[in-house]
Amino acid sequence: MKWHNILSYYKIDETKREYKELLEEHIHNALKRIEMVNESRLGRFVHDKMTVDDFHQLLSYAIIFHDAGKAFFQSEKYLIKNSKSVYLSFYGHEFISALLADLFVTEKMKNLLGDESYLAVVFAVMYHHHAMNPRARARAINRLPSVHNALYLNKLKDVLSIFLKKDDQNILEKSLKMLPPRLNRNGIETLHYKLIKKLVLSPSNINLKKLSFILLDALIVCDYLAAQEREGEGGSTFTKTIKQFYKSWLQTNFNTKRTNTR
Repeated sequence: MKWHNILSYYKIDETKREYKELLEEHIHNALKRIEMVNESRLGRFVHDKMTVDDFHQLLSYAIIFHDAGKAFFQSEKYLIKNSKSVYLSFYGHEFISALLADLFVTEKMKNLLGDESYLAVVFAVMYHHHAMNPRARARAINRLPSVHNALYLNKLKDVLSIFLKKDDQNILEKSLKMLPPRLNRNGIETLHYKLIKKLVLSPSNINLKKLSFILLDALIVCDYLAAQEREGEGGSTFTKTIKQFYKSWLQTNFNTKRTNTR
């Protein structure tokens, strides 16, 4: 079984009802949450305290790339069946997504005088599922699918290009061609150590470290709220926390817009 379009979610419940969401739909729904994010409390904090002018652009890139790795799990091989449901598993997709995001922002930084704020995008993509059983997700590295598949690469290029400007579309095409045919633990761990050393352990990059964790939080919130559109409302403590974070930090309050600039 293969799907014509790239899915970001697929499930058949115990009543045989089918639920599915396209990757394009999920990205679109997450991006809707950040239309005015530069004027939110978080956007203004990043601008004023970390001298990052366009938090919207960084968060947009993180959202666009965060589930890109799901493109390579689009077959029956990744269907998980239990007593109550059947669902498509994308376990470990974030590692492929992060590798692609790293290739993309590395090319972007060549044209931006080495603006390292773009590394925060890779950090956010790499760790947006880190709290969900990190040991098991690390083991999943050894079972990642091959990305040397022209069909999936072309489909992924088509989907992501919808959300990118022309220059970025060209960078995306180049980045997809640079993905290694076979993914392995060494390559992914190399990226992991690069991010930890550069963004977490370096005492000279304290603002970049803060930006990375802020962007990660923002991505998780937008991702989760977009997922709720397909799964319905929930009443868990985590759901309430996510909504409160969005309302307090990411949702623009027009009464508190910045009235002056640096």
